[in-house]
Amino acid sequence: MARQSRHGPPAFLLTRPAAQSARLAEDLRARFGPDLRIVHSPLMAPVFLSPDLPRRDWTGLLFTSASGVEGAHRLSLLAGSSAWCVGDATTAAAAAAGYQAQSAGGDAQALADLVLRSGLRGPLLHVRGQEVSGDLAQTLNSGGLETQETIVYRQDALPLSPEARDLLAEDIPVIAPIYSPRTARLLSQQLLANPPVARLSIAAISPAAARSLTFSPPHLSVSLRPDGEAMLDAVAGLLATASQP
Repeated sequence: MARQSRHGPPAFLLTRPAAQSARLAEDLRARFGPDLRIVHSPLMAPVFLSPDLPRRDWTGLLFTSASGVEGAHRLSLLAGSSAWCVGDATTAAAAAAGYQAQSAGGDAQALADLVLRSGLRGPLLHVRGQEVSGDLAQTLNSGGLETQETIVYRQDALPLSPEARDLLAEDIPVIAPIYSPRTARLLSQQLLANPPVARLSIAAISPAAARSLTFSPPHLSVSLRPDGEAMLDAVAGLLATASQP
C-alpha cells in the first residue's frame, strides 16, 4: 500500500491483549475524550493451559495478571478463596471471578512486600503466565513464606495488524502505551523490519519496559508508578507534546 503523507491529531496504537486493550481504550476515552482515534493491534494473545496442580491446602492465591485470574477461574482453582493481587486491575478481575481479592497497588515487589508484612502463613500459590518479570515465589520463600507456582497460560506473539501498519505509514503523531518488556521487544522487532513513517512516541509502564525498546522514539515517557492511573498521566504528557504544532 502506498504510504500516506498527511498531518493530523495524535492517534493511539494499543498493543495489549484484546481484553486489556479494550479496557485501556475505555480509560483513554474517559480521560481524554470520546473522539480519540484508536487502533488495536495486540502483540500477544493468551493461550490457557491445563497444568497438573500441586495438591496442597493453599492459604490463598497470588495473581500478577488478569490472565492469571482467568486461567485460575477456568480451572476452578480455589474458587471463593483469598487472593492477593499485584494491582487494581488484576484485583478487579479477581473480585469479578469470585475471589476475596486484595491489591498491592503496584508491581510484583509491592505484592511481595504486602504479603510478607501481612503475617500470612503459607503455603501460597502464585498463578502466573509462562513469562514474568522477577520471581515472586523465590522472593517470598526467601522471606520465610512458603510459596509455590503454577503456569496457567502463555502469551503467543502476534504480528502488527494491517490497520496498525496503515496507521504507522501515515505522517502523524502516534502514541503507544507499552505495558511489559516483552511487548517492547516485540514492537521493536516489527518496527525494525518495517520502519514507521508516523512519529511514534512511547509511554512505558516501567524502566525495564523502556530499556527493552531497541529503537529511539521521538518522545518516551516512563510511568512514575506501574499502575493504570500513572500510565494515563504518562500518556497525558505525550499527548500534550504531540498536539503541539
